[in-house]
Amino acid sequence: MGDALFGIYQRGPDGSPQFTYNGLIVGTDPVATDHQARLIIDEERDKNGKPPTNPSHIEEAARLGLGTPINEIKVIPVQRKKGK
Repeated sequence: MGDALFGIYQRGPDGSPQFTYNGLIVGTDPVATDHQARLIIDEERDKNGKPPTNPSHIEEAARLGLGTPINEIKVIPVQRKKGK
């Protein structure tokens, strides 16, 4: 499970939050959850004129069989209903 309430797209992870995402990343696969976090951060970096990140540990973990290959990750978005 990853806290995606706030994010840091530059000089993380110890800096102050730079954007609000208001979400959680939940999964049993560490490669998939790290990859989804990277997509969120890279989207915010793009909005702010920054190049995408290149965290090689995600691809290396997949290569070592520690999680699903990036091109096989299945994401199931869940939306909270308003008023609940």
